[in-house]
Amino acid sequence: MFPRFLRLFGLKLLLLSIALAATASSELDWLQSIERRHLPLKNSKARDPGVEVDTILIHFCSDVVAHPDNPYDFKRIFNGFIIGRVSAHYLIDRSGKIFEMVELDRAAWHAGKGKVPGKPERENRLNEFSVGIELMGMGNLNEMLRFMPEDRFSKVKPDDIGYTKFQYESLRKLISALRQKYPAIKLDNQHIYGHDQYAPGRKNDPGVLFEWSEIGVTKNW
Repeated sequence: MFPRFLRLFGLKLLLLSIALAATASSELDWLQSIERRHLPLKNSKARDPGVEVDTILIHFCSDVVAHPDNPYDFKRIFNGFIIGRVSAHYLIDRSGKIFEMVELDRAAWHAGKGKVPGKPERENRLNEFSVGIELMGMGNLNEMLRFMPEDRFSKVKPDDIGYTKFQYESLRKLISALRQKYPAIKLDNQHIYGHDQYAPGRKNDPGVLFEWSEIGVTKNW
């Protein structure tokens, strides 16, 4: 017979395994429960066969150019995706509410042209390998000048600049659930990064106001 301490150790491992499995199942169930506001199918495509999803790309979005005094109206932003023939899998509003806009088995059109250091096969093809997450938010004045003049940006309320604690809370939970679904996504800056890293000079979101430490990632490239 096994010594008592070995039996107890084995029992603890079994209980831990059960707890971890239950947590993973719970997170995947939660992922399925997110409210669906799907964009038209023409705004995305089926992923290429055999592709392994291993990346999360983070963006900001708003309607600030047209409505600096009210830049986060969901309907206007959603319609902007439709008109622009672009998309992302998820959108997180200022209160932290998450919307699924594209099903995960489809490649959303969110990355566009860009490169990943050391991964030439990703050049201009990141959509295939990634999940796109949009945060209703915006950068600072210098970052937003490419979209609008300073006098128009001055109409934006200070609380509408950057991101909210509710968004970070939801983003952490969403990332955790996505990592359960796609184990190849690691909690680091080689697998979770910003549009400004993938397409520097062309894109500047989520920008300098995004706090990477809030999601447990150190930006290093």
